[in-house]
Amino acid sequence: MKAMIKDLFYDKEVVNTLKETEINQAILYTHLLSGRITMKEYLSICKS
Repeated sequence: MKAMIKDLFYDKEVVNTLKETEINQAILYTHLLSGRITMKEYLSICKS
Protein backbone atom coordinates (compact mmCIF):
# COMPACT_ATOMS: atom_id res chain seq x y z
CA MET A 1 0.00 0.00 0.00
CA LYS A 2 2.79 2.45 0.84
CA ALA A 3 4.41 1.77 -2.51
CA MET A 4 1.18 2.68 -4.30
CA ILE A 5 0.90 5.95 -2.39
CA LYS A 6 4.50 6.88 -3.19
CA ASP A 7 3.75 6.48 -6.90
CA LEU A 8 1.06 9.18 -6.75
CA PHE A 9 2.30 12.67 -7.57
CA TYR A 10 0.86 16.04 -8.44
CA ASP A 11 0.90 16.60 -12.21
CA LYS A 12 0.54 20.28 -13.15
CA GLU A 13 -0.04 19.49 -16.83
CA VAL A 14 -3.04 17.30 -16.07
CA VAL A 15 -4.51 19.97 -13.78
CA ASN A 16 -4.06 22.71 -16.36
CA THR A 17 -5.59 20.60 -19.11
CA LEU A 18 -8.62 19.71 -17.02
CA LYS A 19 -9.09 23.35 -15.96
CA GLU A 20 -9.02 24.51 -19.57
CA THR A 21 -11.65 21.99 -20.66
CA GLU A 22 -13.99 23.02 -17.80
CA ILE A 23 -14.82 19.41 -17.06
CA ASN A 24 -17.91 18.44 -15.06
CA GLN A 25 -17.40 17.87 -11.30
CA ALA A 26 -19.05 14.44 -11.48
CA ILE A 27 -16.49 13.34 -14.06
CA LEU A 28 -13.67 14.73 -11.91
CA TYR A 29 -14.98 12.74 -8.96
CA THR A 30 -15.05 9.60 -11.10
CA HIS A 31 -11.43 10.23 -12.13
CA LEU A 32 -10.52 10.63 -8.46
CA LEU A 33 -12.18 7.36 -7.46
CA SER A 34 -10.61 5.47 -10.33
CA GLY A 35 -7.15 6.77 -9.42
CA ARG A 36 -6.54 8.79 -12.55
CA ILE A 37 -6.02 11.97 -10.51
CA THR A 38 -4.91 12.53 -6.93
CA MET A 39 -6.83 14.33 -4.20
CA LYS A 40 -4.53 17.37 -4.51
CA GLU A 41 -5.27 17.56 -8.23
CA TYR A 42 -9.00 17.15 -7.64
CA LEU A 43 -9.07 19.93 -5.06
CA SER A 44 -7.01 22.33 -7.13
CA ILE A 45 -9.28 21.84 -10.13
CA CYS A 46 -12.47 22.26 -8.09
CA LYS A 47 -11.25 25.51 -6.49
CA SER A 48 -11.21 27.33 -9.80
